Amino acid sequence: MTILSLTRAIGLTMTELCSAQFRIPATIKQLSKRVLLTISAMILLTGCASTPAQSYSEASKENRKNSDIEIRTRITIDALPAVVYQVLSDFDNYPNWNPYHRKVTGEFKQGAQLEVEILRPDGKKISIPPHLLRITENREITWGGGIKGIFYGEHRFILQETSEGKTLLLHDEDFNGIAVQFADLPPEVLTEGYQQTNQALKRYIESQKMP
Repeated sequence: MTILSLTRAIGLTMTELCSAQFRIPATIKQLSKRVLLTISAMILLTGCASTPAQSYSEASKENRKNSDIEIRTRITIDALPAVVYQVLSDFDNYPNWNPYHRKVTGEFKQGAQLEVEILRPDGKKISIPPHLLRITENREITWGGGIKGIFYGEHRFILQETSEGKTLLLHDEDFNGIAVQFADLPPEVLTEGYQQTNQALKRYIESQKMP
């Protein structure tokens, strides 16, 4: 993420960022808010977002319990989890089907740092540098990171096989920490973006009739 895109995302201008107005705000409340945003900016820009890997059950319970913003979407895809996992794990192919995560670069390996370019339904373009936190073949792909208690997020693709041999995709995200309230993370916009991804993934896989 660039300094410019980050400041836009959190509602600051480059002039504010570099001016005395930013360094000496008028009120303590402004100072607290901007200090938190600066800390969050440092976390995101340095990519120091990696945390020790946990199993899905452990991590999911912890992050859902502490979530300040939660996104929950679901879709059933007429294909086995192995097929859906194959498409989701092929980052190079995302531009061909994914309208929300327009580009994902980085090694598909647990702990690797990624660069994710997002086009939100409200037209905003954002670039973020998460880490691949958990990978379980044919079951889970989770990226995210941050510092828990300040700003932390996890974006999850969870695959569950149904009794009909189809895949129930749980496409979720949780954000938590004291800086989350100041971030530009409108739940309705993110939910719409995830639903767009789900529908596009379903169309892509089912139209391909992948074995």
